[in-house]
Amino acid sequence: MESRLSGLRFWSVSRQSCGYDKQMKIGDPAALKENIQTGIRLTVGAITPNRPGEIVLDDFRQQNKIKLPRQGGLRTPAHKSTSFKFKDYAPKVFRALRNRFGVDAADYMLSICGESSLLGLPSPGKSGSAFFSSHDHTYMIKTMTKSESKFLRSILPEYYAHFVRHPHTLITRYFGLHRVNPRHQSKVHIVVMNNVFDTPLDVDIVYDLKGSTVGRTTRTEATSDRDVGKTLKDLDMIRWKRKVRLDSRKQQLLLRQLELDCQFLAGLGLMDYSLLLGIHIKRTIPKPLTPADPEPSPTATRTPTRLGIDPLSMSGAQQADEGESCETSGPVAPATIRLNHRRRIPVAPNEETAPFRPLSQAGQFQLSDLTVPHPILLQHLTKKLLVSVFQSEDGGLWSEDGSELYFVGVIDLLTKWNVTKVLENRAKGVVHDRHAVSAVNPHNYADRFIEFCERVVGDDVVKEVADGV
Repeated sequence: MESRLSGLRFWSVSRQSCGYDKQMKIGDPAALKENIQTGIRLTVGAITPNRPGEIVLDDFRQQNKIKLPRQGGLRTPAHKSTSFKFKDYAPKVFRALRNRFGVDAADYMLSICGESSLLGLPSPGKSGSAFFSSHDHTYMIKTMTKSESKFLRSILPEYYAHFVRHPHTLITRYFGLHRVNPRHQSKVHIVVMNNVFDTPLDVDIVYDLKGSTVGRTTRTEATSDRDVGKTLKDLDMIRWKRKVRLDSRKQQLLLRQLELDCQFLAGLGLMDYSLLLGIHIKRTIPKPLTPADPEPSPTATRTPTRLGIDPLSMSGAQQADEGESCETSGPVAPATIRLNHRRRIPVAPNEETAPFRPLSQAGQFQLSDLTVPHPILLQHLTKKLLVSVFQSEDGGLWSEDGSELYFVGVIDLLTKWNVTKVLENRAKGVVHDRHAVSAVNPHNYADRFIEFCERVVGDDVVKEVADGV
């Protein structure tokens, strides 16, 4: 049973405006998707694996360009679309980032460049960008303007350093930056990034939060945020008194990581980013009848397994805990089984991998563990598949009472505080409070963003700053 908001599971980054050039028009989306897959397959497969500590400043400026004629060449395959050129920006850097993100190179290419075509998605923002998804919904591909691509490359050293220092960061994870130039057509810049809602579970409620209260609402006559059917905003969360109900330890970890990320973004002069919050509501189903239990139990609950098998859609199935077998009275329709194809290998906690312990396996996880004391620790981890502490519980964080699963990420990273935003602040400030509009200077934006997040997470949050964080 697909969620009525299933399309929102692909949303990760939008409205990344930092320049004045417009989006290039895409002449043939089908040809572009094939060109993207062909280009990534060749460039990612050709990169020599990085050795620990190998990244140098010149790697951030590296650009590899290849020509792919339609009929093929000595080192390029033939393809059905028109001839094109493909440019790969900072390939060694993004290879190192993928390693740190726990992305296996073979799985990465299989997901994006396999036999299945990329899926076209409606644009969730006002940028005019085109969005594509890998067939397993693990990765998103977004078209960018030339200035956006150039700006991302300019801050890539700082971005890389932030991920090395803070491996549990919530900001968008970029896996590759490329340019496709079809023959006799405009150049198209693209970025590959993570899907915040990479989960086989239904995302029932979605919020896009900025900490602003001016115009931050979605028009609806619904009486509950579960019935809206589209992305909600800040005022909607206040209206319905929605809270992220985590236990105190998770609250402290989440807020501290948001502070670290906001400090980083403010230091780069960035603002207008959002906290993307997805909420999965745990389903309640009756317990199957047995001779020993003739009456149904109204309190029995069940959550879809990590393989994505939704018990609600398994008619006649015996519900079993994860790890146990499920016997059915008949075959299960293929449409009722949704698989998360990305392979994850958990890392056993030890002295070297302490900063990467999954939350469910780390009862003593401390605020200081959010920061790696020294980059040398990562030299032992570059080829291990790691899971962020904020994705360690079925891809997210379970609420304190176990009734809701939260997926969180900081998106829309590339908006600079420039003359355009200053004028926007002054224009809206004539009618509204200048400090409440979305466009404010980066440091004020970060402070307001964190303050709103503290209200969202809970009223009884006790902030602690550990030594060495």
